[in-house]
Amino acid sequence: MVLSTCNSRPTAYRLTLPEAGGGRTQTALAAEVLHFRTGCDLAVLYIGTAPLRRSSLTAGLLHAIETALSEVYDNAPMGSQIVPYPEVIPPFLTWCIRRTYAAIFSFWAGVMPPMAMFGRSLL
Repeated sequence: MVLSTCNSRPTAYRLTLPEAGGGRTQTALAAEVLHFRTGCDLAVLYIGTAPLRRSSLTAGLLHAIETALSEVYDNAPMGSQIVPYPEVIPPFLTWCIRRTYAAIFSFWAGVMPPMAMFGRSLL
């Protein structure tokens, strides 16, 4: 949240930092905060680009994901399903998620996915 401005430029921000024991609020100067611009046209930075212009990448990525999932459903054994992950992931499940992502990316790249190993894994 912008705390104060000078000539329509932010000079200070009020930041809320969430933590396990509760959040804390801190004030930071604009020079201490990283500023990112998304959806910018490199030729004219102050104008930006329309969301529909960037949507072709999103549509192509969505198509690739749908194609990969349909192939998984076609080739997977009967009764297989994709298990959804909760929003808050317990630490003991992070290795499972890393292996799943590695298998999906390997599948997209046309490489044999990593096989399950007993004990420790290289992923």
